[in-house]
Amino acid sequence: MTGRELAIYQAAEAFELFTGVAPSTIEMGIAFDDVMAKRYVASHAA
Repeated sequence: MTGRELAIYQAAEAFELFTGVAPSTIEMGIAFDDVMAKRYVASHAA
């Protein structure tokens, strides 16, 4: 398991623990990738 999967599955478990709703790890992965891509672009824009 990479750091990406660890972050996604840990967040999914926490979300379910607090809300009682099991989120889609696929959707969470897409959101994670989007955030990381934006951070990459922002950090290399200088």
